[in-house]
Amino acid sequence: MRSKMSGKKIKLSTVFEGSDFRKLKKWMMMVIVVAVLYVVIVVTVIAVLYLVVVIVIAVLYLVVVIVIAVLYLVMVMIVIAVLYVVMVIVIAVLYLVVVIVIAVLYLVIVVMVIQFFPTHH
Repeated sequence: MRSKMSGKKIKLSTVFEGSDFRKLKKWMMMVIVVAVLYVVIVVTVIAVLYLVVVIVIAVLYLVVVIVIAVLYLVMVMIVIAVLYVVMVIVIAVLYLVVVIVIAVLYLVIVVMVIQFFPTHH
């Protein structure tokens, strides 16, 4: 019993002290390196994807803002143009009314003067 136990102990110690331990160390190092590389690659991929998504969202936002601004400008221009046309029409109508009133008054004055003079003679 004792010799078997001591044999097992020796085997365990040789696993940790011999070339197997160096292999285990190398394997552990490889695992750590692979894990670190994997983490770095995953993080960089996620970061790049995040950046791409953020840039795409920013570009879309800019496009939407520009489109809204252009539409707003167009609407404002249309409103201003309509108001300008209305103003021009109103001014033209007022001008016509004023001209007609002046013409009527002028005619009335002329008629009154013409009527006034012959009666005096």
